[in-house]
Amino acid sequence: MPIAVHGSTPATVSAASSTLTTTSFTPPAGSLLVACIGWERSSDAAAATTLSNTGTALTWTERVVRNKDDAGGNFGWAGISTALVGASQSITVTALSAKTGDAGGLKVFVVTGIDPVTPTGAVGEGSSTGSADKDLTVTAYTSTQPGSRAFGIAADFLQRGTPTSSDTGFGWDIAGRMSGIAVHKAADSGLAGSSVSLNFNAAAADPTWNWAALEVLPETPLAPRPYVLGQAVQRAATW
Repeated sequence: MPIAVHGSTPATVSAASSTLTTTSFTPPAGSLLVACIGWERSSDAAAATTLSNTGTALTWTERVVRNKDDAGGNFGWAGISTALVGASQSITVTALSAKTGDAGGLKVFVVTGIDPVTPTGAVGEGSSTGSADKDLTVTAYTSTQPGSRAFGIAADFLQRGTPTSSDTGFGWDIAGRMSGIAVHKAADSGLAGSSVSLNFNAAAADPTWNWAALEVLPETPLAPRPYVLGQAVQRAATW
């Protein structure tokens, strides 16, 4: 089964708040939750983000983060965390910033067709460098498996309006605080070793992007059983 973004994926949440919580949704068993988070983080750039959910607790793993403490990083914070879903249940997901009075956006993608043992592969991160990066297309990473899918998040500290993307994007804008966008490729990648790009397009000039990207890996099909030509057939008379 190829990778797909499941219809139970909840709406994007954004607010001038350090706590962001999705509406209730019911991901299928065996799916992967990909939480893309962007914060303003005008200070305390490296402050932790905690993910949690209602119902039976899932194990959340931070996969990639970009902030102003990284070499070349801008103000703002962008990160992606994941959790595997065991049994299907109705849940909400909450992202909590350790910075009091933060502002940000959260998009949780429900992804099916994933490898249940090793669901994620390559990661990438980076930042914009000037006004020419209003419409920013980045080489996010080099794919590690055929049929994988790219997910990304970009945070714009200077809040240039709701961003868009030539990929499948979900943008937000918090007046006077920050804007951001969570994206995914519309289709799976080609062969392993392919350069995978993502696009973040600000609504006005001179954004300050921090972005992060994650490769989600597909389920590995079972190898076919070997068939040997001319194999002798044991007859019932010999049993």
